[in-house]
Amino acid sequence: MTNQTKQAAGTFSWNPFVKINDEEHANSLARDGGAICAGLLAFTYVVNIALLAFGGVSLWSEDPSAAAQIGHFVGLVLAVFIGWRIWVRQPLWALCFVLIWLIAETADKALLGATGAVRLTPFSFFINVVGLVVAIQAIRGRMWINAERKRNRDAALKAEIDH
Repeated sequence: MTNQTKQAAGTFSWNPFVKINDEEHANSLARDGGAICAGLLAFTYVVNIALLAFGGVSLWSEDPSAAAQIGHFVGLVLAVFIGWRIWVRQPLWALCFVLIWLIAETADKALLGATGAVRLTPFSFFINVVGLVVAIQAIRGRMWINAERKRNRDAALKAEIDH
């Protein structure tokens, strides 16, 4: 193991080029990375709910209606639920769902900001880009775990057949 890999083993790594060599590191990527992504999504919805409730405006919506408030609340509940599922089991479907959600939110903010339909703050766009990197890391960790378990099952079956 290289120094860089030894440092990353067992902890979450922001570097997408660090090789995953053990299950502890892969688990940390999947669990921590997925929870960070869902937490970032939940945080943006909490901020939007607070801004709508107390200021009548949102970060990316000029619509202070009850429908917008309900939409943000549903997004918050879904992000918290997905984050909890990721923290407990790290299912690949949930990690992919969060990545797709982040891609959609990032594209939406970029397109609406570019057309001038809403005001785009650099901070909110930066949060989404960080979330995308972290989501990719989480999926890498989960895929490594799945591949390692498959290798172990195949090796056990081969050993059983050989004996």
